[in-house]
Amino acid sequence: MTLDTNDKKELAEEIAKHISSTITVSPETHENHHRWLEEEIDCARRKRLRNEAIKKQVIGWGIISILSAIAIAVADYAHYIIQGGGDQ
Repeated sequence: MTLDTNDKKELAEEIAKHISSTITVSPETHENHHRWLEEEIDCARRKRLRNEAIKKQVIGWGIISILSAIAIAVADYAHYIIQGGGDQ
């Protein structure tokens, strides 16, 4: 069974009527709930941004490590060649 737009709208209205008739929340509690949700959303946003920053930093240090390893290998090989290690 599929619902068209009007059926969905009617269903949503009936659910909203039922909820509002059975659950009563004081305006203060409602406001507190909104504040709490805003804090949770903000906390999740900050956590996501922090994780993204950590990820970028780890990738950056990984690239620096790889480049450093390559530079050390090239320097060691150059030192080996300069010392005559390639002569036979």
